[in-house]
Amino acid sequence: MDKQGETAPHMERDASARGEDGVDIRAEVLSPTGETEGGRASRLGQAQALVARKVNWATLGGAVPVPFLDAAAISGVQLSMLADLSALYERPFDENAARAIVSSLVGGFAPYAAGVGLGGLVAKAVPLLGVGVGVATVSLLARAFTRVLGHLFIVHFESGGAVLDFDPDAMRTHFKREFERAKA
Repeated sequence: MDKQGETAPHMERDASARGEDGVDIRAEVLSPTGETEGGRASRLGQAQALVARKVNWATLGGAVPVPFLDAAAISGVQLSMLADLSALYERPFDENAARAIVSSLVGGFAPYAAGVGLGGLVAKAVPLLGVGVGVATVSLLARAFTRVLGHLFIVHFESGGAVLDFDPDAMRTHFKREFERAKA
């Protein structure tokens, strides 16, 4: 209000965006799925934080100095991430389908992953220096792969998809491009 008790024009615009209870109604606009934009943004932030945590765990899984035990740890973290994202987005989760998706995406660029990953695994078998090189290689590969996998599923879930209708063949090109970017 100005000095004479009247509402200034810029304040009227701000007041018109608030309901009687003072809540900003612009934040309560419903999305096509029936949720508020504020709720979507909050869930997206939670999903991104979840992926960031799982990326850190997968990186640690890559640091396991025992060949093949590291792969099991990384795979477990990735499956856990997909289960947690499914729960966050209230989508059904099927572990066998998720396992098949992860395997399919890895298989999509097997020559690179096999070369770098196998090199890391073999290096872990070499005492001292080899272990360090192997741990670093596998950890960085796990970090990039888990980050991209998480972000792909966030996009998929945000568009209304579920684990059961994820098409790895359709996403493979996008996955490879994002993986190259994540490695850098």
